Amino acid sequence: MSAEHDHAIVGAGIVGLAVARELLVREPGARVLVVDKEHELAVHQSGRNSGVLHSGLYYAPGSLKATLCRAGREAMLRFADERGIPVRTDGKVVVATTDAELPGLAELLRRGTANGLRGLHDIGPEELRELEP
Repeated sequence: MSAEHDHAIVGAGIVGLAVARELLVREPGARVLVVDKEHELAVHQSGRNSGVLHSGLYYAPGSLKATLCRAGREAMLRFADERGIPVRTDGKVVVATTDAELPGLAELLRRGTANGLRGLHDIGPEELRELEP
């Protein structure tokens, strides 16, 4: 880093670019340098994620993980909406593959409800076939 830059960020994945953006939001006009060993952005993990905005379904109600997950999802949806970026919010189907997994499925429903998630409900085989033919 030279005197030409106020900040240097190593890594041009989602975390590095988010940090660079936040620095520019907090310090308009700052000279931020982002460096990466690759020739393109998000070549590694950031470029290979599933694209899912997690809602905190799996986390203990009221936990920091659940709170941050939900807040991050809401912030990402706002960010996309403000910029006209299309986002699909189709939902998620969680399936028990054996009877032994049914209590775990019920626990996820309880946790999700306690974490304030909307639209959660049990479905049967018929509705599953409609959603996932």
